[in-house]
Amino acid sequence: MRIKKILAAVSALLFCLSPFAAFSASAAGGTVFVSDNNGSNANDGLSAAKAKKSLGSTTGDGSIGVIPKGGTLVVCEKLYFGSAYTWALGGSAVITAVHGGTDYRNAEPASNPSSGVIKMKSGVTVTVASNLTLRNVILFQEHETNTFVVSSGVTFTVDESVTTMSANGDYMRIIAAPGSTVVVNGGTFESVSGEGTIRLGSKAVVLYDAPPDSDQPETDRARRVCWIDPESGSDSAAGTNAASAVKTLDNGVFKRLLVGGTAVVCGPLSVPASGAVYNLPLLPKPLTFTSVYQGADYKSKARFRIAPGGAMVISSDVIFDDIVLLAEGTTPGVIRVKAGATLTVTDRAELVTNGRAHYRIELEKGAYALLSENARQAFTVSGEGAVLPYTADSEELIALLFGDEPIILTPVDGTTAAESAGGTTNAAGTTGASTGGGTGTAAPADGTEKTTPADGTAEPETGKNGESVPASSPVGTGEAIPGGETRQSRGVAALIGGAVASAIAACGVFFFLRKKAKPAKEPEKEKTDESSDH
Repeated sequence: MRIKKILAAVSALLFCLSPFAAFSASAAGGTVFVSDNNGSNANDGLSAAKAKKSLGSTTGDGSIGVIPKGGTLVVCEKLYFGSAYTWALGGSAVITAVHGGTDYRNAEPASNPSSGVIKMKSGVTVTVASNLTLRNVILFQEHETNTFVVSSGVTFTVDESVTTMSANGDYMRIIAAPGSTVVVNGGTFESVSGEGTIRLGSKAVVLYDAPPDSDQPETDRARRVCWIDPESGSDSAAGTNAASAVKTLDNGVFKRLLVGGTAVVCGPLSVPASGAVYNLPLLPKPLTFTSVYQGADYKSKARFRIAPGGAMVISSDVIFDDIVLLAEGTTPGVIRVKAGATLTVTDRAELVTNGRAHYRIELEKGAYALLSENARQAFTVSGEGAVLPYTADSEELIALLFGDEPIILTPVDGTTAAESAGGTTNAAGTTGASTGGGTGTAAPADGTEKTTPADGTAEPETGKNGESVPASSPVGTGEAIPGGETRQSRGVAALIGGAVASAIAACGVFFFLRKKAKPAKEPEKEKTDESSDH
């Protein structure tokens, strides 16, 4: 027995001293530095001073050869993809520009960040064939759009600490192959699409539902978000952030948001001219106006104002969320909601007036208004449409009714909202909830997963004048009084708190059944010349 122990100890010692043992220790979980600017593949890559120049292969002399089984790649200046490349290691890896207490990121100049940055040659595609996380690094899009394609069985994660920059207003795209997982918790991307599992975090900005040059339906290829600043914006700008905001709605926002999306108001916006009527275009998906987006709050200078005596007509769904709604003058502005459309004012919208009346809301028969308590008190509502309360408890109502894909709400008792409201369960065990017109995701802080649409629905009831109202709703359509004004029950806010799940499931059928118009064709994207050095 003693001889066996001695032999085992000697064998272990010899293994530890062998080159194979040294290779194994460095290959799994190691760290390598890379610099396209000043590195050399003749260096060992174990420090910024001796950085490798390129990636290479797992068996080559580049940086990947140092961490063939996974580890950390530190971008101490630039990591450059000069041609199509396949990232394929034997284990998971992280690309970062922050390591050992040193932050190598330098975003200046904005036209060509100097350090801690990943760049690619124009139009290059990087295939991610092993698990990869980008963290604390700059992604710079310079010329024709670059693409990450994520292979089946692979997880590609973009951490919220990633900074995305662009020389021309375009951003990179990500395509998830079937069986892959893409998690985007931060940064701006042209599109994140594909048949894999996609999770988008609350700090991720995705401009299009699918690549604009793909053969997918135009409604999937349209822009999702656009910044507008009537004071300092320009309609020739990209509209992809506050610094590149467009100036007007017609020639700016609606040249980009062809089917709906989010208009981020970062300056004072007034519609229409005094005494005039402005018709918002008919869009197949909801349009949200907000002044708070991805952690940036523009409300200190941003306003949405309907000019005194003017009117804005909406023929499709419009949402005002986290924005200042300003009313001025002796004659209040009007929001006229056409049949089949829904106006939503959330409890985060701030209603400001000069002491006189705020907006008048005119609802055609078949139109709906989902209003916060403040909005119901401040606005004068008239017409034959239906008014429903928006409360703090109905936060997910917008995501369910107006989102691009259905979500399943889970109350504190563990049952889903659809189960609470009498929804159906399919063979896969997914509870069906009624949805609005379209599909999409709600994004909590840790990201959401795109899901297969559920098909359970709740039947509407018929209220006054023949319009539909939610089943078991405590609100109804209001009591008609002379002059057409609608007076709402003062107890609706308290009542809906306990029955919000039922209201959510039932209300969705209104929007599911409405007819949507086809969007206009999207304008071609401009391309820039390849003129700057990498």
